Amino acid sequence: MDTQTNPLSHELNPDEKSDKRILERMTHSPSKNPAAPQVNAVEAAQSILGSFVVLCVKLFALFIRTLPPAIALKLIQILVKIGVTLQPKFQRIGMKNLQTAFPSLPEHDHHRLLEEHYRELARLIRDSFSLRTFDKLWFERCVSFPEKERYLELHKNSQTGILIATGHLGSFELLAHCAALLDSPLSFVVRSFRPKALNDWWCSERESLGNKVINRSGAFKEIVRTLRSGRDVGILFDQNVTRNHAVFVPWFSELAATTRALALAGIQLQAPIVVSALCYAGTTKNGEDSYTLYWRKCPVEEIYQNSTLTREEKVERITSLASQMFIELINQHPAQWFWLHRRWRTKPEPPTLPTHRT
Repeated sequence: MDTQTNPLSHELNPDEKSDKRILERMTHSPSKNPAAPQVNAVEAAQSILGSFVVLCVKLFALFIRTLPPAIALKLIQILVKIGVTLQPKFQRIGMKNLQTAFPSLPEHDHHRLLEEHYRELARLIRDSFSLRTFDKLWFERCVSFPEKERYLELHKNSQTGILIATGHLGSFELLAHCAALLDSPLSFVVRSFRPKALNDWWCSERESLGNKVINRSGAFKEIVRTLRSGRDVGILFDQNVTRNHAVFVPWFSELAATTRALALAGIQLQAPIVVSALCYAGTTKNGEDSYTLYWRKCPVEEIYQNSTLTREEKVERITSLASQMFIELINQHPAQWFWLHRRWRTKPEPPTLPTHRT
């Protein structure tokens, strides 16, 4: 078709061009960037979902707090059992871990420990949802702290904050809460999770008595700064890490990838290191759950001061020492460690065999 005779192809004057731009903005502006409204919609949906999840968790936490502790424990234990039944991979992971840690035990004992672990996992969840209900009077009634005098003395004499090597043993969320109840609030390193709204709410629960959360991503500088200020720092060092952040030390019968951050921070500041956990210890005369707070100082001073050791050798020795002390606590309370995590997932690189020239 000849464009000169086509009335739809005529040259637009300035007024017509302006009208056309306005019309396009009114009717077709989304087509210029079709991804933009989709991103906004996704973000809005995520925000709504996050708020809904937080509301559900808050209501569940409130419900748990209103129940008698024994009934709350039984209810959560049923939910845990349903969860691991629907996700059988966790049962397989738990059994494999128990077989690795306790190879001499018969299989029926592995099954028994795993069943006991589900109950202790339910106790952890109940205690975590009930953090705000635990006060100093509860601590005096229900927590045995054999090393309290040593704890007070170490805080009095230390030039820095104390590095607390802990892990997923017993009621570890309640452990940090107990530090605040002892008027020594601490900072502790955790991994953030999604949805963000739930993570933010959970951090506010953890920080309700003055504790502070350090995000695991890029945490080392904050760990050092906090220790220098005189504040204690807790590091959960008992789970698998990637090879580039790991030192391989014995964990039960196999080498396990363990964070280097604990030892590196200790070496840099010559900070005292303590292995700690809060473990269930039966019931009181009044029928309340009782706990033992373990606080065991690592003898790391000689390692710090040994000039014949390289920094890497010091990291390995300190991490190995803390690991063995923590494993002793696990052996005392085997059902209370978190067995559903792939602790030995990251393997050490095989040794390089020397090449021989012929």
